[in-house]
Amino acid sequence: MRRAIPAKTARARELRNHATEAERRLWVLLNRRQAAGFRFRRQQPIGPYTLDFYCPEIRLAIELDGGQHAEKRAEHDALRTEYLEAEGVTVLRFWNWEIFKHLDGVTRTIFDEAYCAAGRAGIPMPAPPPDRSRKARAARKAATERGDEAPPAPPLRGGEYINTVGAIPPHEVGGEGGLSHRAPLPEFGVVSRETIEISSSYDNASTPERVEEAPPTPPLRGGEQTAPPLRGGEQQTEFAPEVLARLERFDALLLAESASHNLISQASIADRSERHYRDSAQLYELIPKQAKTLVDLGSGAGFPGLVLAAMGAARGLKVILVESTQKKARFLREAAAVMNLTNVTVMAARIEALTLAPPDVITARALAPLPKLLDFAHAIAGDRTLMLFPKGQDVEGELADAAKSWAFHVKRHASATSPGSVILAINGLRRKRGPRA
Repeated sequence: MRRAIPAKTARARELRNHATEAERRLWVLLNRRQAAGFRFRRQQPIGPYTLDFYCPEIRLAIELDGGQHAEKRAEHDALRTEYLEAEGVTVLRFWNWEIFKHLDGVTRTIFDEAYCAAGRAGIPMPAPPPDRSRKARAARKAATERGDEAPPAPPLRGGEYINTVGAIPPHEVGGEGGLSHRAPLPEFGVVSRETIEISSSYDNASTPERVEEAPPTPPLRGGEQTAPPLRGGEQQTEFAPEVLARLERFDALLLAESASHNLISQASIADRSERHYRDSAQLYELIPKQAKTLVDLGSGAGFPGLVLAAMGAARGLKVILVESTQKKARFLREAAAVMNLTNVTVMAARIEALTLAPPDVITARALAPLPKLLDFAHAIAGDRTLMLFPKGQDVEGELADAAKSWAFHVKRHASATSPGSVILAINGLRRKRGPRA
């Protein structure tokens, strides 16, 4: 007599046999370890739920949502995700339309999340999948015709793929004394301003000189909420057209999502060009010209990380956005896809759990007081990592508090968008030793 098939197994088989078109398309990429190098299963039962796709090795689940989820099943999906995360399963959710319109971006997101999970588990992973965009394919074809051959990439471990270049030599960022000069302005125009730089070494707490305020930037054309960002008057330096186009697509998505999610405060929406876009953009001219990797901590709605990624895409700046809130991380992935940014990786993880190779630059905006920021940054920073932190009028108090536990070199750059505020450029970070017993 045939053994009875458990109800969950029978249900999983039925779902596999009646897969949606979106599920079939994604399975073509996930099957036989094609997308992320790990084996995924279809319709995997876990507890009371059946997951669309699941990799038991790194405990990663992928769920596809149709239009009915947005209206009828939002609460059910939230409970489902909460249960799975309590069981140690990371959940990625995609809309069906993303599979049809942005399959490359979906594949890249899955690969990025697999890297994060593999890094936490210490599991080796293959190199990232190649860029399949038309431009990248044309470049590879041209290289093949020329007879160029790139050396094979060495096997990587999860979380280490961003270490594509060596650390910046000391003479290129000012040596041991910190940033002794500003990097030349990049080809993309940023808000014009006068920057006041004062160098201080915080081995001992001291009272630094006053930072002069930069003149305010001229007002923008159009005060409507739906006005495109970063289109100023004649006196306002413009962004490169391709950067502006990406930011405007991002802005349209931001406005649409802000209607239902608290991405940015409602009070700042009308003035978002100045308070968010230009405030983020002014960090770009402080990034050393040789920098290749940047980590943005607590990315939230994408400021400054996505703005810097758009500005640095042409020069090959790789940007990692770190955001622990799953909804915001999902928004960041969708924004990167809409902006067509292939140089962005989103890590849905707590900052304390990061396992990354030291980046060239670390940024954080409105995330935490300076002592806590330095604690976060120190875990992933290298000897020559530059940290850029916008700070308000209480910056000197935060510097004094930080100096109690940390030694570092700091320069202050007057903010072009907020009178009295500064951007701290910090390097040479080291923790002070406690008093001997």
